[in-house]
Amino acid sequence: MAGALGLAGEYTSSNTIPGALTAPIFGLPMCSGSATSNELSNKAMYPLFLRAIAPDASMGEFLASFCAYMGWTNVNIISSVESYGISLSTSFQNAAAARNITISRSAQVQLTWTSAQYQSLVASLASSPTRVTIVAMWPQYFIPVMLQAYAAGFGSEWTWVGADVMTVVMSVLQTSSNPTPSVLAYFEGILSVFPTEIDPSSNQYRRLSAKWTNQFGDDMFNTTPYALFGAACLEVMARGFLTVANRVGVSALVSRAYNVTLDDFLSPVETVTGRAVFSPLGDRIGVYQVLNIQKGTNVPVYESNTTGLIRQISTPYFADGTSAIPSWRPKTVTIVPGYSDPVVILLIVLVTGVMVATCASFAALVHYRGSLRVGHVGIEFAAVMAFGILVSLASVPVFAGPPTPLKCGVAFWSMQLGLTACISGLAARMFQIYQVFDNQLLSKSLVMSKKVLGVFFAGFMGAQLLIMCVQLAAAPTSPGSVVNGATVAVFCTYPSVLQQGLVCATTGLIVLALLGITWISYKVRHVHTPFSETSYLVYTVHHVLFAIITTFALSAYFNSSPYIAFYIKGVALLYANGAMLISMVLRHAVALVQAKGTSSLASQRALQAVSTQNLSNSTRASENGSRSALFTQKQAVKTYNHLHGVYPIQIGTGLFRKWVETHITLYADEGILAIHSVSDQSISGSSALSPQQRSPRPSSRPPPSTTTSATTSSSARALLLRRCLMDADPVDVPHCIVLTLGNGVEAVSIKYPASVERQRWAAALASTGIGGGIGESSRRGSGSGGSGGKSGNGQVTSRSRAASLVDRIIKGGKGVPDVIGNDG
Repeated sequence: MAGALGLAGEYTSSNTIPGALTAPIFGLPMCSGSATSNELSNKAMYPLFLRAIAPDASMGEFLASFCAYMGWTNVNIISSVESYGISLSTSFQNAAAARNITISRSAQVQLTWTSAQYQSLVASLASSPTRVTIVAMWPQYFIPVMLQAYAAGFGSEWTWVGADVMTVVMSVLQTSSNPTPSVLAYFEGILSVFPTEIDPSSNQYRRLSAKWTNQFGDDMFNTTPYALFGAACLEVMARGFLTVANRVGVSALVSRAYNVTLDDFLSPVETVTGRAVFSPLGDRIGVYQVLNIQKGTNVPVYESNTTGLIRQISTPYFADGTSAIPSWRPKTVTIVPGYSDPVVILLIVLVTGVMVATCASFAALVHYRGSLRVGHVGIEFAAVMAFGILVSLASVPVFAGPPTPLKCGVAFWSMQLGLTACISGLAARMFQIYQVFDNQLLSKSLVMSKKVLGVFFAGFMGAQLLIMCVQLAAAPTSPGSVVNGATVAVFCTYPSVLQQGLVCATTGLIVLALLGITWISYKVRHVHTPFSETSYLVYTVHHVLFAIITTFALSAYFNSSPYIAFYIKGVALLYANGAMLISMVLRHAVALVQAKGTSSLASQRALQAVSTQNLSNSTRASENGSRSALFTQKQAVKTYNHLHGVYPIQIGTGLFRKWVETHITLYADEGILAIHSVSDQSISGSSALSPQQRSPRPSSRPPPSTTTSATTSSSARALLLRRCLMDADPVDVPHCIVLTLGNGVEAVSIKYPASVERQRWAAALASTGIGGGIGESSRRGSGSGGSGGKSGNGQVTSRSRAASLVDRIIKGGKGVPDVIGNDG
């Protein structure tokens, strides 16, 4: 630096900063025509630095002003992680905030980024609600972003606005890669803000142009960005030194007797780039142009003056090839399950089908209301279930289509009230079965009580209506939307905490009721009721609970997708209501139509009365000692009185339980019914054995021992009849006797080949005093059922004898069978 009076340069801010820090040590002023970092405006750090170009702060101000001029009130910004990009990005964001311009996405790019990181950046931009992106980075940072956007399918609705360095992006692209014509075309329409460097009206510019043309025959001196700003730096510093030399003398200047200051160079100067006016910080006050890439070249299309006003100076052409100013708003697609959508149509058709089936089923029950089946079900119960199914399913088509405040309210009320009505009916029915079961007085009919149904229906519906009325008055549901890139999801929302709390309260009431019903269903799952009602109630409750829990989980996960949320709600409502329709209404209607309603309630009750009278007569005959009516053989001396046969039995009340051929032995004096499987073979019906095999086989000794597998022997059991309830003539299972234990053990159904044989067994079972021990306390050592006690017919029995009997029944098995009903 010997003999130097000043420094010109550097090109980039990152290279200029070290020189600007060092130059004051030697008393050298430094001027740059391209370094724009705001950091260089810090005069405490860089006291002798000035520049012939405006700083980033000024450029950031102009970028924000230009966005406001174009009507872009929502933009993204991406910048490079270096002094230039950080400085310009910060300046723009500060200026944008002052002009109420929203920054939707802000990201910083590094040169070391991988392809996956560029993909992540582009995906973030794609999901933004704006299509205008401000670029504060060098071309080597920006080109990979554009190539990834091109690969991702970013269309012509995207607008990219860069800063001054973006003017060289096309030359960098062509030299750094071998772009295809389509890639080159993708860069068309990019805008870049550049300080006004070429001013044809400037006297200095005209003189330079004339000299250059005279010597070289062209005007190519003005084609390299920043070259004229560099020349302007030399002009500014030369005029500053001349001014100082005229004031203090050349010798004082050269000998460093006079130390120059920044103020010596800040007077306005006519330069090749026009009149240069500086701020006290040594920054040139900027005047800008907006350049537009058209056919690969930068064409000035907008410019500002020293007052900051912007005007159009030529026709711009944007990415779509038109001169119309593009909107920052994306060309969105509204996502809503419309009535023309094939899946929505299919779902509505299915819902309509279920609703029609509900009306037809209820009409059939009304038509055959005099039948025993309808009398058992209860026409009121069927009406409540049909009403709830219809009302809840009506919400499905309302949920479709663009939401409105009215549709949101109607759909929510319809779904909640319909489900509440169904749940209240199920709760009333399950509670009544549990009440009867808990009192150990299992009724054969269990006809639906209107009072119980009314109390449950009024209670549940009243509580639900109260909560929903509060919600309607204080926090009604309303349509909302979520913008995700080019898509706008529209759906009914509950934005406030109060809304969410009330919605949770209405749904929580349904869930709590279902949990209570589920608990009761577990308690009575083995109770036998006509028409398998207990089993169907259990299955229904479990299906409805599954549908509700699944819907809540999936809806929470897919909350921002109206399509998926609609499908989840629609399918769940269809599933839950379909389960309730089939189990509670439709199956009864189908059975009645198939039977054509020929058995009226009155006629079936008359037949039942006759059957009961015959059974009573047989029982009395048995009690009077007429056992010859029950046994085809009688011995003078016998150890055990028993009745034996091989019949199909069904353990439990499940819908899919199979009938299994089983040894059935009644020990009347001991009050024990022994059950021992013939084999592991499951059968349907009783056709596997001949009538001779199925006939009762009296004997004075237990049946021959049968060698069985562990599986078979494990199914052996002995029922203490005094602890059992007997249904001697179940209305839904012909030729059967059903035995249910009061402690919830699985019911046992025994199928006989003929009604006469069933009556014989029923009379024999009745003669044992079956059910007489229900409700008594367990006693050991004395009293009924204890060791040394007396049986119902006055004969002495012992528990050890009964146990010995059971052990002999299955002598060939592995282990002693379960003794079910043992209370001591």
